[in-house]
Amino acid sequence: MTSNAVNAPSLALELSLEIVVDVEVSPPRLSFAELRKGEKATLSFIVKISDPAKYKLGGLHLDDARFALVDKGELNYELQFKGSSVLENLSSKLLIEVQGERNRTLEVPISVRVVGDIIYTRNLYFLKRNDVLQAKEIALSSRSGRAIKVLGASDPEGRVKVTIPKQPAKELVLKVEVERPGDNFKKPQRGTITVRTSDKDMAEIPVSYTISEARAPVVSMGSKAKPPPVRVVPSMAPEATPSAPQKDERK
Repeated sequence: MTSNAVNAPSLALELSLEIVVDVEVSPPRLSFAELRKGEKATLSFIVKISDPAKYKLGGLHLDDARFALVDKGELNYELQFKGSSVLENLSSKLLIEVQGERNRTLEVPISVRVVGDIIYTRNLYFLKRNDVLQAKEIALSSRSGRAIKVLGASDPEGRVKVTIPKQPAKELVLKVEVERPGDNFKKPQRGTITVRTSDKDMAEIPVSYTISEARAPVVSMGSKAKPPPVRVVPSMAPEATPSAPQKDERK
């Protein structure tokens, strides 16, 4: 029943909510970051159970044969990566079966990036400002310290040209310029430069680029609002107090 009385007493309720996770994995994601081709690696993780009397593990499963699990005891595990013969971004998952009051399956993401020897600039952004398009650079370096040799570089769209410096060298910088800087780039133009090298694993390196024209900022003046009316408040000067009549002293 609801009371509409003005002086009806009010009742304040304070609720406290506690979220209990029955089973969790630490760390929640298993990432090997960057590895070289053929390189092997391991990651350790632990499975935490909030109430072992209610929950237990039914099993751990992998969906990729390039990974393996080692049980280290007391819910401690080791994930092994056997290596890859190709350069790739690999994604997989670990499946953990949980049995208890409600059976379910946990999915733990696994990721590894298998990289080659050459580190390079992946994206270039040309911004036309005041009719000027500055040149950009593609930097290349070697993880192993070996010299890099560039065989050529081309843009299928023909928008940019690449200047290759003296080589081979452990570090190289390729100068990239827009072929027709006078073109209209109000609509962004995108493409990919292919850099060819003597590295057998990275024979062709793709470098993406975008050419765009800077836009002047739009300043909104808004609608002209009428100024608020000026309210004139009359002066509240104190009233004059009548003085007492003066006596005529003339006789």
